[in-house]
Amino acid sequence: MMNKDSELKDIAYKKIKLNEKYRFFNSNYLFSDNVIPFLKHNTIVERVKDRIRFSNGTSFLITGLRGVGKSTLIKRAINDLKDDHVICLPVFINLSNKIEYKNLLFEIIRRLYESIIDNRIIDKVNSTVSNEIVLAYSRTSMSIKSSNVVNGELELSASENFLLSNILLKNKLTQQAAEEASFLAYSTNDVEHDLLRIIDLLNNDKSIKIKTVIVFDELDKLTISENGSIYFEEILSKLKSIICCVNAVSIFIGGLDLYQKWNDDIAKINSLYDSIFSWHQYIPCIWDSTQALFNLFIDKEWIYEKIRDDFQFLCEDNYTNIIKPAFRAFLIYIIFRSKGIPRKIYSEFNNFIVWKNQKPYFQISENDVSRINIYSKIWRKISPIFEDKLYDTVIEMDLTYVTCFNILEYFFSHHSECFSLEDVQ
Repeated sequence: MMNKDSELKDIAYKKIKLNEKYRFFNSNYLFSDNVIPFLKHNTIVERVKDRIRFSNGTSFLITGLRGVGKSTLIKRAINDLKDDHVICLPVFINLSNKIEYKNLLFEIIRRLYESIIDNRIIDKVNSTVSNEIVLAYSRTSMSIKSSNVVNGELELSASENFLLSNILLKNKLTQQAAEEASFLAYSTNDVEHDLLRIIDLLNNDKSIKIKTVIVFDELDKLTISENGSIYFEEILSKLKSIICCVNAVSIFIGGLDLYQKWNDDIAKINSLYDSIFSWHQYIPCIWDSTQALFNLFIDKEWIYEKIRDDFQFLCEDNYTNIIKPAFRAFLIYIIFRSKGIPRKIYSEFNNFIVWKNQKPYFQISENDVSRINIYSKIWRKISPIFEDKLYDTVIEMDLTYVTCFNILEYFFSHHSECFSLEDVQ
């Protein structure tokens, strides 16, 4: 039987065919075309979809390491719901920096309106609902313009100015109401009332059933500092009447800092987090599902062991699901380099993609063979330390593995001489 070293050398510089639809992609890719595999998190996607679909109103917390695919997972779930004939109205709010509470409410209303337009819902709801939506959007926009004149603060973008002008021109009654309302003080309570009323009207419209989903993203960039964490809890308290309303789903996406805050806070009798979040889901790193990448390969004979001739009549093709040693070593290398982060897994895989006649191929060089073998041999030596350990939580396992890989990377980059297993321990 060939060993990993000889097998890897045997395939060096060979171009192995991939699915012709394969393309490089960025973090906005939702895996909806079933070409590139969505690694491991499908079960969590289904849980999120159920939470959205079968809730009249709730809020929940999604946490995980940066780059693990939290935002992509939520977008994928919302996109899948559309395919399931659930009219989902997503509102994405970037909360990576501090923002005054009233301006945050303005942002939610504006993004809600844009989502209504983008999803072509404005023409499907009855006139009362559409007028209320346009009026609230107009009032927030005019208040922002007024604030800009007085304080030199927020400005409407050119596209928003154009959108607002067209809205008001189409409906003179709404324009008049908005102008009259703009002379009144548009207090924080007024903004809250308008937002809750819009969500309520959308939910109760008999002509169409809509799920409003407000996603507060990029919280890991905010809560990384103590001041940011304090601000977030203040905003969370103020938002409670919005995010706990009966007709909307609110999703908060954060990192390990927020996970720790949530974990510490729910132990308290008077817990803020427990009073707001009905569910928490930690998104784990990926340590055992990277073999799904091999679904992209057309030439399966390079990847899998062949079935014995006397058993071929039992199978649809000539290959088992047993991965050949060379590609088991390749998977270890991918996991090692990516540290279980999906974005990095795809990035590392893309390093081995070449194009010929506008078609994608997988190819490794002799230098790649040497590097893959080194990583694979080291992991075989060190993995028993971590694989035999019993972990209390998934996050404990993630942090243990990530720390291990970071230490090994440190030795690779800082030690020109040999190092031992004892050095790593």
